[in-house]
Amino acid sequence: RHDFEYTVVGGMALELAEQSIRRFTEEQFHAIDLIDENPRVLFKGPAGTGKTLLAVEAAKRALTHGKSVALICFNSLLGAWLKREAAEIAAEAQESGTRFFVGTAASLMLGISRAPVPVGARSAFWTDELPNLAVDTMLSGGASFDPYDMIVIDEAQDLLSDPILDVLELATAAGLAAGHWALFGDFERQAIFANGDARPGLERLKIRTNSAYTTYPLRINCRNTRSIADVVTLASGLAPGYSRVLAERDAADVEPVFYKSPQLQVEQLGSVLRRLAQRFPVDQIVVLSMRSDEASCAAAIGDSIPDIRLAPFKSEKDKQQCVRFASVHSFKGLEAAAVVLTDIEDIEDEQAKSLLYVGMTRARLALVLLMADRV
Repeated sequence: RHDFEYTVVGGMALELAEQSIRRFTEEQFHAIDLIDENPRVLFKGPAGTGKTLLAVEAAKRALTHGKSVALICFNSLLGAWLKREAAEIAAEAQESGTRFFVGTAASLMLGISRAPVPVGARSAFWTDELPNLAVDTMLSGGASFDPYDMIVIDEAQDLLSDPILDVLELATAAGLAAGHWALFGDFERQAIFANGDARPGLERLKIRTNSAYTTYPLRINCRNTRSIADVVTLASGLAPGYSRVLAERDAADVEPVFYKSPQLQVEQLGSVLRRLAQRFPVDQIVVLSMRSDEASCAAAIGDSIPDIRLAPFKSEKDKQQCVRFASVHSFKGLEAAAVVLTDIEDIEDEQAKSLLYVGMTRARLALVLLMADRV
């Protein structure tokens, strides 16, 4: 038979990419085998190394052994995704009578303390007051609470403050130094809720546990195309970089677009979205901003693109009919086939580098950077 060629287009390319990501991540499941011999493991790796799916797999394996498990994270959007991803194993756990919690650390603490959320709650409520309420409840015995046999934490770099470690100490059977836990974290540049510096959190963990845990490095990128991984490594100063990039696709998937004014950025965003909509379903395109949702370019665009609808990522309306937009902070831990990163006005500040790193690594197949021309 003669040689022939075929072109992978549209939804087929996206479907093949999704299958590859799953396959590449499953190839790393052997890392979870380490938990069988080591009850406390810290998995460290940069974005794209499959930590979230590995965390779900770790929880699943513990549940199959009859252990009660709490699978938690910091970010509310990631917490919602974890609930959807773990829905099947949650149903199986319920049938077998095995206790399983999945969601954010905040929701876990609210459940323990049974405290109402104050109207207009400030950040101090979530970072200090709520953890203290949860600790008081567990110590007082006022509410029945049994520690979990195993704690699994995704995006662990965001949950290593002293108040939350106090909660985890009591929520883990036998405590952090002698209990059973698996922490998955990116301690390179993803500690954006700690001004990009994850070192204090790691030091706290070492002190709390007397360093009685095993560290396992994850360096193989199983999410991004090679061109995206290369740009991430260069732009963020990732060192050491990825040991390998498993994606088979190797194309110029990164496009920088420069703007001179906010209005021009809005116009360019519209043009970029029209082009991406020809390659990807609109629900696979996400616009991320270095700013808050309200101050973002996507929020300013309004209804100026008649053929493309935009909506905040947190909105529940017509999810499959809209291009979603969110801040880099709120989208942390998630991913999309195509990402447009907007409002890039600084790439030298350390916090800006961390946000840039997080935003860029959300993209699996295509990444467009809308940057001020003075950058």
